[in-house]
Amino acid sequence: MSTPTPDTAADIVDRLTATYPGSVFVDTEEGLIVVRRPSPEEAIKLEDAVSTLTDMSKGLNPYVGLDDVKPLVVHPSQDRIEELLQSYPALFDQLVSLVRHAACRGAAPKLELSPLTEEELYVKEGPASENGAYPKRSGGRIFAVNHYTVAPSDVEGKPPEKRIIGRYLFRRFGLIEHREFLKELEASGFVNGSGNRVPRNATLAKIARSHVVTSPSTTVPDWNEHPYLLILLGQAVKDESRVKTGKHSGK
Repeated sequence: MSTPTPDTAADIVDRLTATYPGSVFVDTEEGLIVVRRPSPEEAIKLEDAVSTLTDMSKGLNPYVGLDDVKPLVVHPSQDRIEELLQSYPALFDQLVSLVRHAACRGAAPKLELSPLTEEELYVKEGPASENGAYPKRSGGRIFAVNHYTVAPSDVEGKPPEKRIIGRYLFRRFGLIEHREFLKELEASGFVNGSGNRVPRNATLAKIARSHVVTSPSTTVPDWNEHPYLLILLGQAVKDESRVKTGKHSGK
């Protein structure tokens, strides 16, 4: 009876990328490591763990984040990755980088604010009022965001092209929502190196999900395809709820 030939690294990668599409891998002196794409919830939980490590208001916990990153490693075994983390503590940072790479498919989402169209600002899907005016969508407290990528041009010598992946419409905070956000920020936010309190990524994700507005020309973001959109768009809602000021203020 012949002895089965052990899988090569290429065999393992082929099998795992077929099972977990979007996985990324790296060959190390300790062997192959393969990380799968996280769900939005997994990515946000891991990012909050990473933020905890630099939270100036909390003590040091050496095990923070380990239980969040280990389930995303699909090779080697969980026991082996635990051994490696104990032997090479900075492997945690390397694994986080791999998870981010997998989540973003190699490129973090790029966002830009964009002027509202008339169809986005006004609800023209329904009837106009007696004087012919259409109501403003969400009371006019909305803004539009383009989600784009920069790709190499197909024509030699031509600069890279900006390609729109999606266009999203969001509602700014209401007054009560903003007060609730401030309370949550005070209760659970992180204190960064500058001494400022910043929101948890889970808080930003919740804001993004609850402030999406739809219109005929916009869509709901595909969170599963782009897990980090939840964080970035939640931040956008927070930022756009502040009025813009000029370059020169005061005396």
